[in-house]
Amino acid sequence: MATSKTKAPTLEKATKDLKKATRDIGEALAGRIRALGDAVAARVHKTQRDAMRSSTQTQRKIEASARKAKRSVEKALTDAKKEAQAEIGAVRKTASRRVSSLKKSANKEIASVTKSVKATAGKVNRAADRKLAELKASAKTKAAPRKAAAKKAAAKKAG
Repeated sequence: MATSKTKAPTLEKATKDLKKATRDIGEALAGRIRALGDAVAARVHKTQRDAMRSSTQTQRKIEASARKAKRSVEKALTDAKKEAQAEIGAVRKTASRRVSSLKKSANKEIASVTKSVKATAGKVNRAADRKLAELKASAKTKAAPRKAAAKKAAAKKAG
């Protein structure tokens, strides 16, 4: 459809001005939309960068925390080993003292029993010696009359 030209110059000028204003508004709107798009893109880019930075920082914090936890666990293990060694040393020392005490006690008991056995053996030996001496003496006294009787009997036969 063909547009017809109006003959009124003010209307023609108003139409031109309206077209120009529409074009200017369109261009301004396009510029504004581009600026808004650029601003949104910049903000998205900044947000992504911040998120990456935050993610990296968080990862670093996590790694640092893990290293710290590992160090504290290693320290706790080292401390526990030291305490265990100290306890083992104390137990060994106590056991050594106890064994030494038991040895002394056993040696005293052995010495006491040995002394008692020697004393009893001495008494038994002395008693046995006395009994032997008594038996010998008794045998001599019993043997003397027999010898005398045997001599008399031999003298009778001879005589």
